[in-house]
Order: sequence, then structure tokens, then C-alpha cells
Amino acid sequence: MHQKENSSIWVYLLRLLGGYLNVTAIILFSRVVGGQTGNISKIAIAYVEGNFTTVLQLVAIAFTFILGGFISGLFKPLDREEMGSRYGFLFVGIGLIFILFSIMGFNSVFFLLYLVLVLGVTNGITLYCKGMVVKTTIITGTLTDIGITLSEMFKGASLDKQKLTFHCLNLFCFLLGATLAAFIGIRTTWNMVSIAGLLELVIGFYFVSLREVAFGTEKEGTL
Repeated sequence: MHQKENSSIWVYLLRLLGGYLNVTAIILFSRVVGGQTGNISKIAIAYVEGNFTTVLQLVAIAFTFILGGFISGLFKPLDREEMGSRYGFLFVGIGLIFILFSIMGFNSVFFLLYLVLVLGVTNGITLYCKGMVVKTTIITGTLTDIGITLSEMFKGASLDKQKLTFHCLNLFCFLLGATLAAFIGIRTTWNMVSIAGLLELVIGFYFVSLREVAFGTEKEGTL
């Protein structure tokens, strides 16, 4: 498979996973944990209100997200040829723990923190596409990029259709994952945590199966 296709598929799969896990956290715990801007802001509000229990909870979430980035950094390979296997095995391990939670129970603060940890790990994976750094657990940057791309056309420059298509597919995959989680959590009796584990395993084994997943570098875009 061509290096561009490898990188694109990796991004889209992680976007889908990011949407799924974000909605899983919302349905199970009524919390948005993929992006930490709101949580950090709530720390200030809770502190001023004197609600120190909430402060501690939010600090724990923020720290766990940082820990996820730390773990992701530990797994970051120096050689691009190792990326598929390193990150692949990481996602396989994450998936197995999801399945373990689905068996032992997931209505606890420990599973909430595990969700935060996984999103932190995923967000810490450095992906370069079309000369851009892509983060896959939150969608704010993608919306901004769509606006910037459209503004170039408004200023008279030719529309970069390839870049716009890439951003729109990112948004679509995130929404697809979010919709899948919402449908499973609201409309069915299926175990959405088990399915999260299966998604992690599928993604992990897919990338383990690739001898080389070329993620690109800052100097060479992959799309």
C-alpha cells in the first residue's frame, strides 16, 4: 500500500475512534474528556466557588490526559519502519483492557480515567498530513482548518480541493464514530465498551500487519 494511503487510513480510523470514545464518555459519565479546554476552565470556576471536590476531580482528569501523552511519547519510535508495530501493539493492549472493563464493570471513576488516558495516548500520536500536524481526538482544529481553507478561495486564491476534502473527511469520520457510539448507547442494549475494545483491536492488528506505516515528517507531507 502506498505511503499516502497508509497515513490517510490511519488518520481516518483514529478520527472515527476519537468520535466514538468522546460520545462514550458523554453517555456513561456526562463528561467531555477528549479536549481539556473546558475542564481546565471549570477548575477555575470550581475553585472560586469553593467546590474543592470538583477541583480535585478535574485536576485528576487533566493529569491523566497528560499521562496519556507521556505514554504515547514513550512508544514513539525513532525509526518510521517501527511505527506500525509499536503503535499497533499499543492499541491492541488498549483494546484488551477495554474488554476487561466490559467484563468487570465500567460504571466507575476508574473507567472514566481510563477513557481519558486512552484519549490522551491517541492525541499524543504525531501525524503529519499535507504538511500539517493532525490531532485526532478533538475536532476544533479541523473546523478551523476548513474555515481557513475556504478563506483562501474568498481572497481569490484557487481552492485547494485536496486539502478541503481531507478536512471534511476528518470531520465525517469523527461524526461517524460519534454517531455509532450514540446509536449503540441509546438505541441498543449492546455493550458499547466491548465494541470500543474491538475497534481498538481492529485498528491495532491492522497496523501491526503492515511492515511499514509511513507517517510522514514535518518536511514531507503525506497527502
